[in-house]
Amino acid sequence: MKIKERELTSMTMHIATKNETLQEIGKHINQFTTSNPDISKDASLRKITGIIKMNASDEVVWKNYFYHFEQVYPGFFKSLTAAHPELTRSEEKLCAYIIINISNKEIAHVMGISEASVKIKKNRLAKKIKIDSASDLNSYLRNFAG
Repeated sequence: MKIKERELTSMTMHIATKNETLQEIGKHINQFTTSNPDISKDASLRKITGIIKMNASDEVVWKNYFYHFEQVYPGFFKSLTAAHPELTRSEEKLCAYIIINISNKEIAHVMGISEASVKIKKNRLAKKIKIDSASDLNSYLRNFAG
């Protein structure tokens, strides 16, 4: 079980690194096109930007991650959604990242958002599922992890 947990954490870090790299590339392309307005109209460059955005939030990556997560924590999502059917896909993903105990910074990279946004999302999630604070969220979610 510990080996599968490590593999899951490693997979999460790989996704985070990939997303961080894609965001950095996207940022440089935006800076380049801003300083070169004629280039911003180039169809190839727009296509590249679209591919970067698509891969930063690729649903196929999530499905693969979901499969591996379920191997380590069988029935987690089924139990979680039975207790909280109002959760969005994004909130379910956040719950998965909380369960594997990665930092807010790492969650931010995986989700493609800022650390401040992660904290806000955690607080909103805690409020939504009626947990006193985001710090109690991990303990609460562990109940669904078996």
